[in-house]
Order: sequence, then structure tokens, then C-alpha cells
Amino acid sequence: MRQYMKKVLRLLFSVLIFSPVLYAEMPYPEDIVSRTDQIEVSDLLTLFHSEIALLQDIGFTVEDVDLSLGFMKAVKRAPYEMSFTEGAKNSVNIFSATPIYQIISLSITAKQISDGFYELKSNFAYELWGLGGGLSSMRLVLMKENPVTDPNIYQSFYAKLRSSIELESLSR
Repeated sequence: MRQYMKKVLRLLFSVLIFSPVLYAEMPYPEDIVSRTDQIEVSDLLTLFHSEIALLQDIGFTVEDVDLSLGFMKAVKRAPYEMSFTEGAKNSVNIFSATPIYQIISLSITAKQISDGFYELKSNFAYELWGLGGGLSSMRLVLMKENPVTDPNIYQSFYAKLRSSIELESLSR
């Protein structure tokens, strides 16, 4: 009886492991596909110079660059301004936390896919920071953190990056 149970369990296990349903190729959600683009550029250094110039032009501060890994991280900090109607609509509790500033971060990874072509993967994220903890123990708290999934933002960024690459190429 014990041998029979072992055989049944092995059979069930092998069916589960090799089932095509479990390994079916899942389509990428549209927001993930929109975060990736292929850029034509002569070399990685030109690409990074163009990225840095563009990011500084639109108000970002470049925090980390690793040319050997093809990685860059930039952030944009701005004061948070909320209208009274927005606060009422979102039912912001002034005793829990008061929003004071927001951070938009961007990480970009570049990988060479062929001579003169690079694949870029970009991720924008939004953070809302505020003061919370009551009057006696005020501290900075993260109130909200969301990835940016709007494909229009990524398409606009890549269009601006292509223009920046053209300008960078002309200046060399």
C-alpha cells in the first residue's frame, strides 16, 4: 500500500511540474512593455551624457551612475501643494500625517543589444512624504508610494531622450 501511494504521489507531482498550464507564457502587461524601448546611439557614453542632460533639464538630480552596469538613478523633489477641495475629497486626516513634499524617482538600465542599439528599461516611482506622529513626536513618514504606470509618461520620456541624443551627437 505504501509503495502504491508513493507511485501515485510521484505521478501527481510530475503532472504538476510538467504541466503546460503552469509554464504557459504569460503576456506582459501593457505598462511593463511601455517602460522598455530600443534606442539607436553610437555608444553608451553618448547615451548617458544625453540622459544626464535631459534629466537635469526637466528638474531631476542624478544620484547614481554606473557606466559598467549601464545603470542610472535620478530623483526630483518638490513641495507638495494640496488644495482644500482635494484634501476634503481624499479625506486627509490632519491628525495622522500632513503631506509636505513629493519625490519622483527614475531608474534607467541600458543594455547593448547590437552594434549601435541599446535597450532601455525605465521605472518611474512616486512617493508622498509628510509629517506625522502627533505634536509631541513629529517625524517624517512615507504616506504613499506608487509606481508610475501611465504609458504616455514613458513614451514622452523616450521621445525627449531621442531628441537629447540627436543634440548630443551634433555637439561632438
